Amino acid sequence: MYSAEGLKLSDDLEYYLKFGYVFCTPDKLLLAREISSHDDGASYVPYGQGDTWFVKMAVGKDCIKWFIEQTPSSRKWVAWARGFKSKDAKIKYYDFDKLYLRLTGKTI
Repeated sequence: MYSAEGLKLSDDLEYYLKFGYVFCTPDKLLLAREISSHDDGASYVPYGQGDTWFVKMAVGKDCIKWFIEQTPSSRKWVAWARGFKSKDAKIKYYDFDKLYLRLTGKTI
């Protein structure tokens, strides 16, 4: 997936270990960080100041549900863009509380 696009997973891991979150088990990997929905994550947002969890990568069965259940704190939105093919891929935003309820059957 990465090499086909000329990218390196190690670069993303390094970035997310420094500036985001790496959730990992033997069968799941998820990279996420806080962003501002106002600029689609173009600028760095310090912890607690973003309104969105941006999921860079989610690999493994039920990985998004697993992430939603483990996030350090809720935000207004959770967002991701599928694939690497388009550098201009539109980020899709989902209401965090509604997605949490849909995936877990619980309210926050």
